[in-house]
Amino acid sequence: MNEKSMGHEFRNDRDTRCFEHLNSVRFSRLLEYSGDRLIIVDYVSNGNLQETSKKKKDALQIELEQDLLEFFFEMKSTGLSFDFVEENIY
Repeated sequence: MNEKSMGHEFRNDRDTRCFEHLNSVRFSRLLEYSGDRLIIVDYVSNGNLQETSKKKKDALQIELEQDLLEFFFEMKSTGLSFDFVEENIY
């Protein structure tokens, strides 16, 4: 995939989400294949959002999880594909 084949909006999304933080999954790369646009992130083996939501949390953890959920729902509306289903969260 070369930069010219990606749409301007998709490049902006890539650049915006290209960050690392201790409390988030690390962004790995952005791909466009057969018309599908994919955001690749590192695999994290410590459970899913449903399991995480059942653990005792402080206010900062709760705020972070709410922000992540908002992000996922916003991403869903863009038409980008990602491994996330609403049924796995509360």
